[in-house]
Amino acid sequence: MDEGIAKAQAIMDRITRDEKLLHAYEMYEMTLSDETSRLNGAREEGRQEGEERIREVAKNFKAMGLSAEQIAAATGLSPDEIARL
Repeated sequence: MDEGIAKAQAIMDRITRDEKLLHAYEMYEMTLSDETSRLNGAREEGRQEGEERIREVAKNFKAMGLSAEQIAAATGLSPDEIARL
């Protein structure tokens, strides 16, 4: 058996025999899961806000009379997306 796996197995054996240690480990795992969910939610929210801001900028460019090609080059939006603004 690989030395790292053997060490991990020994730690898990010790944790599962001790109820307090097992509970602490489960709480740690839940905390990690909650934090991951929170960060993923924040990342998605930031992505959406960024996309909204790009559309606002594209609308401003459109109002200034820039061509769809120019706006697409500046914002990364497709000409179809720009036409729908």
